[in-house]
Amino acid sequence: MSRLKDDYEIQKRQEYLQKTNQENEAKRILGKESVTAEEIEKVFELYGEEDLFKEYLVNGAILTCEQSTRKSQEVKVRDEVLNFSVTDNGITAGNVPVDKDKVLGKLTVTQTKRAEVRSEKHATTVDYCFDRNIPSFGNCKNIQYNDSEKEKLLEGAAKDKAHGNCKYLVSIMDEWEDEDLQKSPLQYDTRADMKDGLTMTSMLFCAHGGWIYPVTSGQSDLGVSGIDGYIMSCLGAYINGELSEEKVDKIIKLWASCQPPIAKIVNWDHVGEDDKYDAYIMAWTYYWNRRIEDRLFDDTKFTIRPEVVKAMIMDESTWGNTSRQNAMRDVMQSLYPGDYALWMLSGYDPMDKEKGRCHYGIDEKVIYAIEKTADKGYVEPTMFAHNEFDMNDVKKAKLERGLGVVRDNIITVITEGDTSLPADIQKAEGEYLLYYDRITPNLSIACGIRYLAYKTKEGGNEADGVRGYNGLGKEKATGEDDAYFKAINEHLEEHLALNGKPMGSLQE
Repeated sequence: MSRLKDDYEIQKRQEYLQKTNQENEAKRILGKESVTAEEIEKVFELYGEEDLFKEYLVNGAILTCEQSTRKSQEVKVRDEVLNFSVTDNGITAGNVPVDKDKVLGKLTVTQTKRAEVRSEKHATTVDYCFDRNIPSFGNCKNIQYNDSEKEKLLEGAAKDKAHGNCKYLVSIMDEWEDEDLQKSPLQYDTRADMKDGLTMTSMLFCAHGGWIYPVTSGQSDLGVSGIDGYIMSCLGAYINGELSEEKVDKIIKLWASCQPPIAKIVNWDHVGEDDKYDAYIMAWTYYWNRRIEDRLFDDTKFTIRPEVVKAMIMDESTWGNTSRQNAMRDVMQSLYPGDYALWMLSGYDPMDKEKGRCHYGIDEKVIYAIEKTADKGYVEPTMFAHNEFDMNDVKKAKLERGLGVVRDNIITVITEGDTSLPADIQKAEGEYLLYYDRITPNLSIACGIRYLAYKTKEGGNEADGVRGYNGLGKEKATGEDDAYFKAINEHLEEHLALNGKPMGSLQE
């Protein structure tokens, strides 16, 4: 523990956090102007259970220091009296209550590799350098100065005395830390490998005696504060392959419990558990709709209805009620090795001939799949089912890098000498290996909705997006024209209802 983090300072920080008004916190978390007593109770029941709703900081988060002051300071150095004043920098915390004597500043994120929240990057523990990441905060209330600090003040005063003396005294001791966080935080990919994200309880200690802390996360200004900001952060981390299946599953179910329900299945023979995938459908339609709104496809905007996704799962996998194991996991049939969707979502090219071999007259890579069950080890599934794969489709879908959760966690390129694989598969260097037993209904739905979003963008409307998702698969199987479109409409019009009302047909 750093030398300044004694019990007194930690207690001060904890007392500060505990003074937060529960009603205001519930409003922030739920994104509402007013909340009921029941809503407050529900929020803090979940808050206490998993500690999930501490917002993650992004670029532009508002910071201040416990020793910050707007008041002028006089410092005597040798025989000279230095007068440091503080010019208002115009930075405010919006509606967030803050001591008027505090000078506020903005956090600049420089270490995170890619933006996640409306074009802004998540902050991490390595965004701690003064002047690059951390601004100054007016004057410092700690008037104890050593000789070195006095010399810095004297030199600095010759340049600028109007913006406070903090910038001549600040000395960041270490990376950001979090004494209050009870659970492991999300991590983000930085220039220094994976690092913990910063939350509203993170602290940064200064050798001159203060501790720097966040006043706002920066997400509120982006319109994604509270529980909605948290779910966007978590789902984005999962899609990038940075959050475990177990963690995201729990987060999705907690988030969904705060949302209005979607349509229920009625008058259908295969229902089983009516709502077993609802939380995933709600979370991922919310996530991808927000991404579409945030220019995933530039100026093209549309909304994916959760009920349409539910109807598609009912048709693709009979709502997971099947004896086929892959259909019980890949409920949207978006990740089958032989299908176009999987390869678009991965960013890999199944027709890439580099180090590939000719199989059955087709010059392409073999796709091996790991299926670890009691009676099955490593198997070679069906070849890629299409004679052509157009990487231009991948570019149009903005999937050149693929989804990290698919590209890095589900598919890999076999490398020579990988002793974790059977000997015969080690020989298939350069070909693809699919970890099919890692696929879950949650992953299938997350990926399926992303593929549906691309098809809807290309088709120009909801109906053609659904048609494009299945291609001619159901038509070939049934011999009926437009069979998939008709099946989804039947579910929407007859088998799905919200408050007793059917969902209506696909929009053309």
